[in-house]
Amino acid sequence: MTAVGTPKPAITASGLPGWVRFAPAAAGGSATLSGTAPAGSGGVYPVTFAASNGIGFDDTANATLSVLGFTSPASATFTLGRPGSFTVTTSLPSSAVSIALSGSLPPDVSYNVSNGTATLSGIPTGRAKTYSTPSRRRSARRARPSGSPSTPLPGDPAASNDSSCPHFAFLPDF
Repeated sequence: MTAVGTPKPAITASGLPGWVRFAPAAAGGSATLSGTAPAGSGGVYPVTFAASNGIGFDDTANATLSVLGFTSPASATFTLGRPGSFTVTTSLPSSAVSIALSGSLPPDVSYNVSNGTATLSGIPTGRAKTYSTPSRRRSARRARPSGSPSTPLPGDPAASNDSSCPHFAFLPDF
């Protein structure tokens, strides 16, 4: 966040979740947001930033801080030789999220991405084993002014891959 003026304005923020650190620059004129979202905190947070330098009127800007979290279960089990399906979902609108898969799937199981969700489906064949196929979420990390597209914080701008991502096991039918 940057604000201009002479003297440099002090910046404040309201509406930030407790796990977000707001650090205004000592000299004024700028501030930084940082933090790590705890599990289960995915969603959209309205935030208001204010700038004041004691001259004229204060200025405010409304923004949306979006935090990406997986809302689907952390794992799924498919039975070999039987139809199965599992949908990966997130806490944000589909337009703000791109989901990809890393790793491999057993024969005859597909991974389809559509509208911000991803679905594994098919009749797994081959041998029983656990496949480490974490989903990856892709997004930028910035707070955006209201009315512009929301993007998550925190997260690597290129991609994020963590233990909250779903994993899948394919087991024999006993």
